[in-house]
Amino acid sequence: MKYIASAVLAAALLAPAYGAVAAAPSNLALDKPVSASSSQNRNRDAEFAVDGNVGTRWSSDFSDGNWIIVDLESVYDISSVILQWETAYPEQYNLEVSLDGSNWETVSAVTSSNGGVDSFAMTRSARYVRVESVKRATKWGVSLWELEVYGVEPEPEPEPEPEPEPETEPESTTDSETTSGDGANLALNQTMFASSSENSSRLPEEAVDGDMNSRWASEYGEDQWIAVDLGATYDLSSLILRWEVAHAEDYDIQVSADANDWQTAQSVTNSDGGEDVVELSATGRYVRIQSVRRATQWGISLWELEVYGAEPYVAPEPQLVSEGRPATASSTERDAYAPENAFDGSGSTRWASVYGDTAWLQVDLGEAHQITGINLDWETAYSSEYQIQTSYDGQSWTTVEHIVDGNGGTDELVVDGHGRYVRMMGLARATSWGHSLWEMQVFGYPADSADSPSDGTDGSTDDGTGSETDTGSDTDTGSDDGSTGDGSTGGEESTEEETVDTTAPSAPGSLNDTAVGTSYVTLSWSESTDNEAVMSYEVYRDGARITELLAPETSYTDTGLSSGTTYQYSVRAGDAAGNWSENSTTLVVTTNSEQVVGDGVVLEWTTPDQRENGSYLELNEIGGYEIRYQQGADGESQSVVVNDAYATSHELNLEDGIYEFSIAVFDVNGLYSQFVPIDPVP
Repeated sequence: MKYIASAVLAAALLAPAYGAVAAAPSNLALDKPVSASSSQNRNRDAEFAVDGNVGTRWSSDFSDGNWIIVDLESVYDISSVILQWETAYPEQYNLEVSLDGSNWETVSAVTSSNGGVDSFAMTRSARYVRVESVKRATKWGVSLWELEVYGVEPEPEPEPEPEPEPETEPESTTDSETTSGDGANLALNQTMFASSSENSSRLPEEAVDGDMNSRWASEYGEDQWIAVDLGATYDLSSLILRWEVAHAEDYDIQVSADANDWQTAQSVTNSDGGEDVVELSATGRYVRIQSVRRATQWGISLWELEVYGAEPYVAPEPQLVSEGRPATASSTERDAYAPENAFDGSGSTRWASVYGDTAWLQVDLGEAHQITGINLDWETAYSSEYQIQTSYDGQSWTTVEHIVDGNGGTDELVVDGHGRYVRMMGLARATSWGHSLWEMQVFGYPADSADSPSDGTDGSTDDGTGSETDTGSDTDTGSDDGSTGDGSTGGEESTEEETVDTTAPSAPGSLNDTAVGTSYVTLSWSESTDNEAVMSYEVYRDGARITELLAPETSYTDTGLSSGTTYQYSVRAGDAAGNWSENSTTLVVTTNSEQVVGDGVVLEWTTPDQRENGSYLELNEIGGYEIRYQQGADGESQSVVVNDAYATSHELNLEDGIYEFSIAVFDVNGLYSQFVPIDPVP
């Protein structure tokens, strides 16, 4: 008995393509079966690279060595390939083609790509096209808006007229009404369809009647197929094909929800007939065997087609799970804009961060949940770029969505995440203010109810590894063709395990204070290194985490401190896999004692030469400065604007008292920096 292992397939209908890049002749890769080494999340699956829509894309995880393969479903004479890269592109990669999906020929080894659109002219005959990243150009993975393949069908060779097919006896006497390790034969006595039948005694229903003395046979020719309607949708785990002598050497197993849109769940090559046991991981109501190349001069013929699987798991209806839950944030502009306002169910209260590009808001759901959706109702101060992240412990985070073109209003996101904590990580603000949300709603259901039944009643295997579980009968088939009992798998079964990154970044170095005031301390440190990429830094004060910053940021100002007080700081670095470095050396800092100021208080600063995103800031781009001050923690906040790009100091005439001061720079377009504390000149 031959076993043929399968990669996991998520069977779903493809959305209609729009916004496609025009090309001639037609794009052979459009809506064809596609697989990839990894996907960042379900909104970045491989199928989005061949849907003809340049507004959707495939994205890999954050590592080198990722690949994407498209199956053109037939051999073509390929003339060109076009790759439309997103910002996350590979600097070095290989473009490869194959006839069988196993033996690959490198068409082009690219060593210095700069992204954008890469076009390749070639003269190759192939069915499969693979793009394999060698070295990525950014800290992210690799991402394609579109993978396009152009070419024509090869000229067919004339076939000789075949001799009549001889009558044969079945090679196996196994009763196909027996069950496999996955339960009953779902195809038994179900409705059948076929491309053709040789005659009225070789009809398609003969392949599912449980009788090994009857069979279906097609007409003589290529591209023959047979399909079964299972009557309901199932999670499919395996097929058994009991071939007559006239078998398919190469064939595809396809699944569909409606018998119109088909997806290839497994491609089998070099079958030698007899009995094929094919392991699957697919969902569908209809199953089709599509012959690609027949092995004989006749058509194709099956004694029996058996299908095994279980009824699909139905997830609970998602509910709003975040309302009224505890919330925290990286910062709050003022007490009236507290984090919990974004989860109180009121559209008239809101959370707002301090002015700056980076800010986060998170909610504690109380227990682990399956997260299915996020609704964000933005105030005028919205995020133009942000991530949605989940975590089980509030320390190690997984990004489930990354929005790079936010336009405010209401964002309704469909996500697939797991965890107890959900965080909106703002990466870039769209206005001169910070980030602000009227409401953040999280939808899902408790993780306990997200698990599939594990009592074995569904007939499915427990490990999900695609192991060589015998899906046929224990009865000796009596076959003497060597197709059983020899341990042959009929194809290569992958034993490669996913590589897990367990290497932590190096500890941040050179932690020091660059500015100390009465109520603030500004810290800086040197960058950590990692075998993949450093993603963030956590800052600790007196042993408690106070913030997390996205790399490559290596400075932080801690505000709201008490004057004349000693604090201890440390920093650690984290990567995308959730590995954290050792803490940096501890820095001990004492804030300045308060001083009474009044008439003639002077503030001094240095002219900034860099924007928060690291780009250079020209002096003629500066519009001026805004200084804020208040007397005591409960005093009214007041401000003064200095409309002078060249100013480096300002004198205030105040009543005697103890004040808190902060300053921000704004450019000629009115875009503000974050307000940072500043102390008066003694």
